[in-house]
Amino acid sequence: MHKHLLLISLAASLWAGSAAAAPVSSDFGQWTAAGDVSVASASAARITTAAVESGEQPAGAGSALLFYALEPALGLAPGLLPADTIEGSGLQLSFSAQGTTTIRFAWTLRTALFDADYLDRAFVVIDGTQLLTLADVALTDVYGQFSHTFGAGEHSLAFGILDVNSTDLVSTLEVSDLRISSVAEVPEPGTWALLLAGMAGLAGTAHRRRG
Repeated sequence: MHKHLLLISLAASLWAGSAAAAPVSSDFGQWTAAGDVSVASASAARITTAAVESGEQPAGAGSALLFYALEPALGLAPGLLPADTIEGSGLQLSFSAQGTTTIRFAWTLRTALFDADYLDRAFVVIDGTQLLTLADVALTDVYGQFSHTFGAGEHSLAFGILDVNSTDLVSTLEVSDLRISSVAEVPEPGTWALLLAGMAGLAGTAHRRRG
């Protein structure tokens, strides 16, 4: 009897795992904010380099963090940010993926006053260690799309904007249309075959006992 219940429980768990993955939060309000971050809606946020200490007016309730405070706030490896980074702000999400998970969003980067010597930078960090540049500020707004697919396991994604070489200028990264899709891993055919064989064997044993 106990073996029957064990196999039934295993089958149920395999079926549940193959049917749907645990949801990953697509609400920026549930992400970790560091620095000057203003969440406009579940799928849109505004991140700036504004710091109260520099006499600037932040868009949200926070203030841009110096690089050595920004790294731990976003779960980044120590020393990951480039040497030209002064301060910045960002959003971060840590999550557990049961299967393939894709995170995508649209972004716009702009600066209040362009100066070629101070090219503030929008960035993304995957799993706390892989730093990617979205873009540097330019004379006009810069637009783009970001997408990354994670495999099953423990992951994190962080993105934001950095003051480069100086804190004199305020730059802004606007993120919108956040979309997260997940597909759970389907058990290997061999796993199902072993399970079904075990259930068939138990059914045969029970039939012989009744006979």
